Amino acid sequence: MTERLAAYVRKGTGAGDNKLMKKEKARLGLGVSLAFVVLLVLPYVKPEIDGSLREKWGMAATVDSGRIQNTILNNSNGDKIRYVALSYDDGPNPIYTEQLLEVLEKENVRASFFMMGKQVEAYPKLVKKVADGGHLIGNHTYSHVNVCQLPETRVREEIQKTNELIFDACGQSPEWFRPPFGCNREKLIATLDMYQIFWNVDPLDWSVQNTGTIVNHVLKYVSDGDIILMHDAYPTTVEATKILIPKLRAMGYSFVTVDEMIQP
Repeated sequence: MTERLAAYVRKGTGAGDNKLMKKEKARLGLGVSLAFVVLLVLPYVKPEIDGSLREKWGMAATVDSGRIQNTILNNSNGDKIRYVALSYDDGPNPIYTEQLLEVLEKENVRASFFMMGKQVEAYPKLVKKVADGGHLIGNHTYSHVNVCQLPETRVREEIQKTNELIFDACGQSPEWFRPPFGCNREKLIATLDMYQIFWNVDPLDWSVQNTGTIVNHVLKYVSDGDIILMHDAYPTTVEATKILIPKLRAMGYSFVTVDEMIQP
């Protein structure tokens, strides 16, 4: 793995890590240590819509994939080109993935889809359509499990079964894995010859389901080299994508898939 790749797929604070930290803090009872951690982490955390939702789902702050240095190129006019990746979890959805593909095709944008195996199993033709559109397909487990709460054998089953279903549907063997809830099992995933990929900007589209809120959050916090997390399971996400693409372009962003974002 190159230094650039290693930087981009570094973990944030996953569910398992978070629980261990809480137990340790409770045991030690050191308020000074807690304050130090807050001061250390706070500059790197982007505000979220509702922090209580993060705690409920076993996550701390937005899991940060990190940004690649030296990815900024210049076009023929010498203007800086900025890059962003749109990514969608939990599909394919027979209604909203179809609608999203129409939007992406119209805008000539390729995105990254992290698919659940049970959805792949139900809609294999839609998986093929996503692949034929030039979009990246990644693995999001078979049944959206928290991989930090399962034994290694079960995690392998969830991932390998999904990989097999994706290959049967479109002929691609996924290299990228996005763990549900952002829970890190980096060493285990590496043994499956895959890389974990997280995100930088999370508008919590699955929770708010409000087009304007999603759009405003992304535009407020997006930066060069960011991966935006959304879900192809809601009409508001489709509508938000329609608005975000031209607005991000107007801000100087070009769209890439997550693998293009981290090419060495």
